[in-house]
Amino acid sequence: MPELTRKLWFSTLLDAAMHRAWLFRLGRLDAVGRVAHFLSETNVRLVSADLSDGTRFALGITQADISEICGITSVHANRVLRQLREERLCIFRSSLVEILDVEGLARRGQFNPAYLYIENKSGRPDIERPTS
Repeated sequence: MPELTRKLWFSTLLDAAMHRAWLFRLGRLDAVGRVAHFLSETNVRLVSADLSDGTRFALGITQADISEICGITSVHANRVLRQLREERLCIFRSSLVEILDVEGLARRGQFNPAYLYIENKSGRPDIERPTS
């Protein structure tokens, strides 16, 4: 079944690409960058599943969950989310994320969505793509 083999191999490659991006995020970015990268990636993935309009999405996790995902303390996660709000990049409140500046948030998290291999859907806000 060549088609099934191709899909399974693609899934493996995608998992490996996401793993490399997460290692980069944890190893090279400061706390604000880690959270910005996480929220940018989550937004792109939810847009592809039609669960985000590109600027707003429900995220059923707590600040403590975000801190664990990004390798920071829950107190520091609170400060980071406040900083992102003060920089007018995004707001996380009551399990709802509102991204005020999609490109700015992606820049702050050094997020490049190419590793997700998601096609840009027409009618959706464009997120910076690599030029090569």
